[in-house]
Amino acid sequence: MGTSRLKVAGIGVLLSTIAMFLGYELGSETARLLGGEPGIWARMGKGFVLGAVIAGLQWPIVRAVGVLPIRFIVASAVCFAVGYPFGQTVQGMLVLDWSLNWVWGYGAALATFGLFLGTPQWWVFRRHIPRASLWLLLSVLGWILTGAAWIHFGVNSGEDAIAYGIVTGLGLAWLVHSRPLPPLADSSSHTPGARVPSRDALIAFGLGAAIIASSVAFFGRHLTSFTVDKTVDPAVYDDYVGRYDYGSEGVMAVTREGGQLFTKLTGQRWTEIFPHAKDEFFWKEVDAQITFVRDDQGKVSGGIHRQDGQTLNVPKIDISEFTVDKTVDPAVYDDYVGRYDYGNEGVMTATTEGGRLFAQLTGQRRFEIFPYAKDEFFWKVVDAQITFVRDGQGKVSVGIHHQDGQTQKVTKLK
Repeated sequence: MGTSRLKVAGIGVLLSTIAMFLGYELGSETARLLGGEPGIWARMGKGFVLGAVIAGLQWPIVRAVGVLPIRFIVASAVCFAVGYPFGQTVQGMLVLDWSLNWVWGYGAALATFGLFLGTPQWWVFRRHIPRASLWLLLSVLGWILTGAAWIHFGVNSGEDAIAYGIVTGLGLAWLVHSRPLPPLADSSSHTPGARVPSRDALIAFGLGAAIIASSVAFFGRHLTSFTVDKTVDPAVYDDYVGRYDYGSEGVMAVTREGGQLFTKLTGQRWTEIFPHAKDEFFWKEVDAQITFVRDDQGKVSGGIHRQDGQTLNVPKIDISEFTVDKTVDPAVYDDYVGRYDYGNEGVMTATTEGGRLFAQLTGQRRFEIFPYAKDEFFWKVVDAQITFVRDGQGKVSVGIHHQDGQTQKVTKLK
């Protein structure tokens, strides 16, 4: 009997480990095909696939007690399709709206993942397995340890899947082969109306306390010690504006808006970064920092990005063919102010502020554009340029937009 249970436990760990690794890979590919995160359909698709793969490979563990595969897999996939984007939303709300440290948002997201995946699974096998309610705690613990591995080793590095596999694989094997204690485990198990015995209640309480204590102990050591250095002059933010090459992850655009600096990696949304020293910035939403590197002439030539224990050199994409022509008088910027028709893409609004010219396309952020000749401007955050064309009276009537090898004529609206 002992050898049989040991074999079942080993199979459980193996299946759960493979489930997390394979599920995350397939889920990420699904998200990419659906437009990439943080799009809502991409996240729902990733959650659906991840939940289905995990449940599909964990089902052989619970099959022995009569759990039906379709109900188990479908319930897990559908609920996690909702739970994955919901966890991301909770994380953003806690960090951005409530101004909490990234750790609490990250931990809340992981706990949400565990609950949204564990709850439907518990509901399906609650009448087949004694102490089924303990699965909720094991599911949450599995995700928290997976998140800890993400910080130390990187996402889907293998160690994260092993952490999840050990906790959930052993947990499921133990629950499936555990014998009910008199009286029977709880009202959700074999005997309707049975009360939760004190022993199971103590186990649940102890495991919950262990989860909380281990989370605080681990994540507490990773609380960022960075504070905003208010002595850094926002005037230097213009040095950082531009695009940075993140290799296979895409391009990160950096733009200044007043006294704030914002970044956007390909497929993600704009987030503010904060200075903790000259040329050194950090994100509040995630545990990440970037140090902007200057060349011998004092110009920013790239950055060093640090996240999840890894360091990445990100060179600034060269746009040296377009340099700011400081001889252009900002007084002429008023000639360009107005709205320009971009057809199906919307309307671009050009405005001036403090001797600077800004352009904003419908549904996007406002970006500063810079003159490289009279009536000719370029963006630093994207590889795009616009030439303002004047009519016979010298008034700007249209613009010629150049981007991605294409040229578009945009009429100035009256």
